Amino acid sequence: MVWFYGLKAHLVINQYDQLVSFAVTPGNVSDNNGSLLTELLGGLKGQCFGDRGYLTKLFAEFYQQGLHIVTNVRRGMKNALTPLADKLNLRKRGGRPLPAD
Repeated sequence: MVWFYGLKAHLVINQYDQLVSFAVTPGNVSDNNGSLLTELLGGLKGQCFGDRGYLTKLFAEFYQQGLHIVTNVRRGMKNALTPLADKLNLRKRGGRPLPAD
């Protein structure tokens, strides 16, 4: 019998790579859990870049707060025009280098 104790670390950093907020949850907690995102992103303003797992029903609530969540679209979602600067910042989020000029 093999046991696995899974944990997830959720980090929010700013543009200077400084830690703003964090949470450690059990592995079975969803990334788009409303209470988790409210704890992590509460009181923040500006843009938040994340993966598709962070798309949530609280999107409008965060927008009213002044926080714009930028993610890639999921399969089956309506494709929306995204500013080029947001697309480039999404590529930086994953640690991938930007193409040379």
